[in-house]
Amino acid sequence: EGDYNVSVTVTDASGKKTSAEIEDFKVKTGNTMAVYYKNSSWSKAYIHYKVNGTWTTVPGVKMKDSDNSEYTWMYTIDLGEATSAVVCFNNGSGSWDSRNGSNYTLSGEKMGVKSGNVYVVE
Repeated sequence: EGDYNVSVTVTDASGKKTSAEIEDFKVKTGNTMAVYYKNSSWSKAYIHYKVNGTWTTVPGVKMKDSDNSEYTWMYTIDLGEATSAVVCFNNGSGSWDSRNGSNYTLSGEKMGVKSGNVYVVE
């Protein structure tokens, strides 16, 4: 997985060669979504989510410290063939952020949730 520069040289039947280069060719090995969440008042955070109608077991999956300074927590969801996930968050001790019970529907490669709003993370 990553960004590559690809060069191709082809030779026709008469021996004439032609070359082409594709810059920043992106190769993706899986269908994943990085989810970032901001809640600095929690000492730990869990993401409870569903993909294709199946929810994780409560409380969900423990999130790790974020690699993005705008967010506190992060987790990468394997989407399989899906294009979106429905998520909510909790601290493992009964406090939930579920957008008042309506949850957050996310679609994209990097998505962020903070203060009840959904953002595309750059």
